[in-house]
Amino acid sequence: MTRTYQSLTRNALILAIAASFALSACGIKGELKTPPPVWGEEKPTPPDAEPAQS
Repeated sequence: MTRTYQSLTRNALILAIAASFALSACGIKGELKTPPPVWGEEKPTPPDAEPAQS
């Protein structure tokens, strides 16, 4: 019974490590851009705000 528990624990650990590497490769690198509003008007930018870079 102990051998089965050790095998199960080892397999779960290997799966967790592999999943963390796989998920760390997914995602957006760099700054996130704010999407435009879905409804309503876009808010005006204050005059002292820096312009957004595209």
